[in-house]
Amino acid sequence: MSAISSDFSVKEGLKGISKIFSGITGIDFSLDVLVLAAMTIFCNLHLVMGWSCGHLIFQYDKIISGEIHRLITHPFVHLSWYHFLLDAGAFMLLYGGMKETRGSRKLMTVSLCGLCGLILPLLLSQALYDNGLSGLSGIAHGLMAFSALEMLQSKTDAKVGMVCLAAVVVKSLYEAVTGHVFFSSLHFGLCGIPIALCHAGGVIGGILSYFIIQYFVFFKPINASKG
Repeated sequence: MSAISSDFSVKEGLKGISKIFSGITGIDFSLDVLVLAAMTIFCNLHLVMGWSCGHLIFQYDKIISGEIHRLITHPFVHLSWYHFLLDAGAFMLLYGGMKETRGSRKLMTVSLCGLCGLILPLLLSQALYDNGLSGLSGIAHGLMAFSALEMLQSKTDAKVGMVCLAAVVVKSLYEAVTGHVFFSSLHFGLCGIPIALCHAGGVIGGILSYFIIQYFVFFKPINASKG
């Protein structure tokens, strides 16, 4: 079987699974939602089974030694049910609320938010090296910034978008400068030790994603017509 036909079979298989879930639940499960849901469930089975999640979180020394899978799994892992409901709940609500409809672009946005939310503390935070990293809060902050920029394009939602964008940017900047996450004392340690710079990194990723997508939407057709 060729690589092309193999990829086609996998894609068709995923579409079939998506249709089955949609038929059972009555909810439209697109492929991107199915992938994210599967990752979230897999990476949080320890909350039900009582397993250790240590092999899935970001730990710099482990990744250097070859455990590359942690780069993909760490955002989806949560340390408690409270942590899971808080982060994953906000993430799914924001992801579902994006006006962007293409799953590939939405997944690109999630990936870039996660990447920036990791790179910034890698460069500036010793706490990341000492304590590791897990959770979707950085990506959720990025999706908030992305959605706020989307709202700015609508006459009816522009003011709300401006307020949301200002709020998430100011919050993230404050946390990055002070090193303290808002309301962290109310979590009673159920979210581990927050890495404040992840939120700012996520916001940077969300803003970058928005303008990258706008480039492809507006400038690529213009360049193609000139060619």
